[in-house]
Amino acid sequence: FLKEHPDIIISTGAGAAYPTCRIAKLFGKKIIYIESFAKINDKSKTGELVYKFADKFYVQWPEMLEIYPKAEYHGTVY
Repeated sequence: FLKEHPDIIISTGAGAAYPTCRIAKLFGKKIIYIESFAKINDKSKTGELVYKFADKFYVQWPEMLEIYPKAEYHGTVY
């Protein structure tokens, strides 16, 4: 992160992504998070944490809009 200086972080999750997203946000970078395709009815732990500060948060199932009301649904990534 410090070597490359990205302007935007795009993540699809995994617990290891949270610290990177948090540090990037502290440096004023944009965060785009795509909730896991495997999550249909409940939150992932990383999604739950990143949702609070992500600039854009996407879900891959329309049902997930009930869980993440500020998210956007535009279909799946696949």
